[in-house]
Amino acid sequence: MSDNIIINENTPDQTSIIINGNTADQKSITVNTGSAVTSVNNRFGAVVLSSNDVGLSAVDNTSDLNKPISYATLYALSAIQNEINLLNSFDSIIESLSSFWNTAYTNLTSNSAAYL
Repeated sequence: MSDNIIINENTPDQTSIIINGNTADQKSITVNTGSAVTSVNNRFGAVVLSSNDVGLSAVDNTSDLNKPISYATLYALSAIQNEINLLNSFDSIIESLSSFWNTAYTNLTSNSAAYL
């Protein structure tokens, strides 16, 4: 059975939230929304909180490079880097073979007239 959630605005200053209304396992909470807060984090009066006040000083300025990544992401990035390294190795081998065959062809064609 899915939970039924009922939200009642009792008065402008009070709201009730009822889960599983009209059943034996009914739970409810009443929130007084109109009462002014008199103090927060050892501050009194009209209080404005910043991210530093609640321990979130680095939330807005953490660069992507300083954020942690999962082991799955790290493994995937490592596999991609291995593929790139392998392709670079193949490129290097192909360049060496190409240079070798170009030199051999040049030497063969420049000296072939002497053998004719």
